[in-house]
Amino acid sequence: PSVDFIIKVRGIFIKDFIKHKESFPGYHVEALFAGTVLHSLCHTTASWALGDALWLDTDCPKFGQMAEIGRIVRVSFVDDLPGIVFSKSFR
Repeated sequence: PSVDFIIKVRGIFIKDFIKHKESFPGYHVEALFAGTVLHSLCHTTASWALGDALWLDTDCPKFGQMAEIGRIVRVSFVDDLPGIVFSKSFR
């Protein structure tokens, strides 16, 4: 996703958050944006960048343990769950 897209979505997110602010007492708008929208984009770009979890080199002496964690994350938490029956795209 481009920076332009993120900036546009952030503006819309903040406006909508302000409309419903009383429903989110104690929430910080920037933290909520980062924890929902940006985090979701990270998962999407991870699937684009790392097509196969086996591409990660777990034998690397310096980064092998991180590669193992990356493999688990890639196969467990990146792709959408099968069978989702509702639309979840941003308009």
